[in-house]
Amino acid sequence: MGHVQRLRPRVDAGADVECRAGSRRSRRHAGRPGGCRAFVVVERDGTVPLEAEPWKVDVVAALPGRAIVLIDRYRSKPGGLSLCQAGEEQFLRVISLVSGAPNAEAATVKYSTKVASCRDTIELADPGVEWEGPASTLRIHWLTAPSAAAAERSLTIDATGHVAVR
Repeated sequence: MGHVQRLRPRVDAGADVECRAGSRRSRRHAGRPGGCRAFVVVERDGTVPLEAEPWKVDVVAALPGRAIVLIDRYRSKPGGLSLCQAGEEQFLRVISLVSGAPNAEAATVKYSTKVASCRDTIELADPGVEWEGPASTLRIHWLTAPSAAAAERSLTIDATGHVAVR
C-alpha cells in the first residue's frame, strides 16, 4: 500500500499550500470562494519515506473556485550503495475546489501521477510541465515516463474542475 500525504492548499488572491504528514497519510487543504479551506488526502508510494513531509510544493496553476494544480516533492527513500541519497520523488495533482462534494470540507483529487523519480527512473524533459492558461490545459513531457519510454500527456480542466486526459 502506498503512503498518503495530507495537503492543505489555500487559494485566495494567489495560492498557498500547507502540508501535514501523519503515518502513511498526507493532507492538503485548499481554499474555496469566501476564504473557506478544505483538505485533500493524496497517495504517495513506497519510494517516499513513511513519515516524510513534502520538502517543496510548487503551485503550477490556481483556477479560483475551480481547481489547483500542484507538484509535491519528497526526498527519495534511500537505497543501498548510496542510491538516491539526494534524490527526489515528484507527484503532480489536479485538485478540484468545486463545492458539492459529500464532505463539504473535502476537496477532490481529480488527477494524480508521478512525474519524476530517482527510485523509479522517471525523468521530465525540459520544460517538463507547461501550463496554458487561456485553454486551461497542462502538458507533461517526459524523457522517461512511468511506462519507461518518452511520453507526453495533456490535461484540460473544465469549469467544474473535472480533468480530460489526452
